[in-house]
Amino acid sequence: MEDKQRTGLIYRVSVRNHTPEGTFRALTEDLPEIRKLGTETLLLMPVNPVGKKRARGDWGNLDAPMDLRSVDPAYGTFEEFQQLIQEARRLGMKVVLTFSLYHAALDAVFVKDHPDFFRKNKDGNPESVAGRMDVRDLDFENRKLRNYLIEVMQNWSKVVDGFSVLQASMLPEIFWEELRTGVSKVNPDCLWIGETLPVETGNTLRRSGRTSLRDPELMNWVDWETDYETRTSFDRYLHGEIPLSGPVSLLNYQEAVYPADSRKMRFLEDAGLPRIAELIPNRRAREHFLAFLFFLKGRICLLDGEEYEEQEPLELSDSRRIARDEERTLSQRIQRLSEIRKNFSDDAFFAAICDDDRDTVVCERKEKDARWYGVFSFTGDSGRISLGPDPAPDGTWVNEISGNPVTIRSGRVIYGEEPLILRIPDPEA
Repeated sequence: MEDKQRTGLIYRVSVRNHTPEGTFRALTEDLPEIRKLGTETLLLMPVNPVGKKRARGDWGNLDAPMDLRSVDPAYGTFEEFQQLIQEARRLGMKVVLTFSLYHAALDAVFVKDHPDFFRKNKDGNPESVAGRMDVRDLDFENRKLRNYLIEVMQNWSKVVDGFSVLQASMLPEIFWEELRTGVSKVNPDCLWIGETLPVETGNTLRRSGRTSLRDPELMNWVDWETDYETRTSFDRYLHGEIPLSGPVSLLNYQEAVYPADSRKMRFLEDAGLPRIAELIPNRRAREHFLAFLFFLKGRICLLDGEEYEEQEPLELSDSRRIARDEERTLSQRIQRLSEIRKNFSDDAFFAAICDDDRDTVVCERKEKDARWYGVFSFTGDSGRISLGPDPAPDGTWVNEISGNPVTIRSGRVIYGEEPLILRIPDPEA
């Protein structure tokens, strides 16, 4: 099996939000621009028809599927969907399609013939653990349901290169085992991405007796899993609830206890969450955040519109189109960071040192042929800081992001004007 594109950029896109037209054909025309960012995996948000009964928003929620077997005709035909995939592959991108398998719309196509597919509460009524009115949870103790879903995913695995599964941690392991086994018979190289849950949500589910796989458990079934634990901690930092050392210590903890190739999918933005441009008004600070993200181990995932510093959240129940402000675009910066990441491997040593007083992080990676240092100011302020206990030798080096010279003196550098990524060749390599 291939290496699953261990460092390549993932671009998560919503067909209905990405272009004014909101169609497969319009997205296909924009694929070259997405590829220029360094994208190697096109992660499509759900394209299935969504439920209309008690629907959320002006269209319905993307994770309230009415029919998992088809594409929403509002986006175009299935043939146009196939053309989108073919063009993405021609440009050098794999296509991963997102599915919501944990619950289904109230008016799902199977309701009439299989009302038993829905999980019942103690009163015998279908329920939603999230308290939502537009969906009901599925009953994974029902073998017929599991077989139905496996057949659906087998058919889609003939069309796309992989799947991203929403609420992946809430699916029982017996289903994961059957699903992976069934799909591998059709597409043994299928790529799997699993959506984890914030720690508090997982604990609440387990307390109530519901399934909520812990991150190491989910890793048994997916190639990559979303890194909500550090993303949630960074949210708390941005809201002034904890110091920067909180999320940074989590990164060091992951490095210490998870396998070297921990397969975390890192992100700054996600559907339904505030945009970074809203959370961090200082543009220089945002540039540091972005460079810091690309320095981390794992896969990097950008959300539709992030390269334009979109300020409005991307809601699963909203058909609002992405605003494309070319004057605010970070496309060239993202292209450069994607190029830098080609030098990184996930089995390299990684460590991060945080200075809470300065809201600054110094990161180090030890690759086979060089040591890499990243210096990131989360306020955009400037100063002089040590590169840590094992600093690079004094001298003048190059900031790999901008090409500007950077002087190391007594193991310290001036930081803040721009994020720094330094490559120091290993003389013994």
